[in-house]
Amino acid sequence: MTVHIGSIIKEAVNKSGLSVTEFAGHINYSRRNVYEIFEKETIDTGVLLKINKVLGQNLFFAYLDSSDLEKIKNDVPTSDQLKEMIDALKLEVDRLKKL
Repeated sequence: MTVHIGSIIKEAVNKSGLSVTEFAGHINYSRRNVYEIFEKETIDTGVLLKINKVLGQNLFFAYLDSSDLEKIKNDVPTSDQLKEMIDALKLEVDRLKKL
């Protein structure tokens, strides 16, 4: 799977409504450096983390394929499952209080 993270970041910035100048300021880069990021196929994870925070997105997901995403989706409990887990924990807390 080939990921051109710079293109993904550029698209995310465009969709965010931020100008390149505003985005650059938020990540403490110059406009020129931001345009260089847009051209990169790879990026330092620390920089990507900062970009994620500014854009309110998790662009690390770009590196996952559909089977990885399906696994993550299947691992997330439903609200009914969460309620059952909470109820079980409450029962266990009550049981421990009686000891």
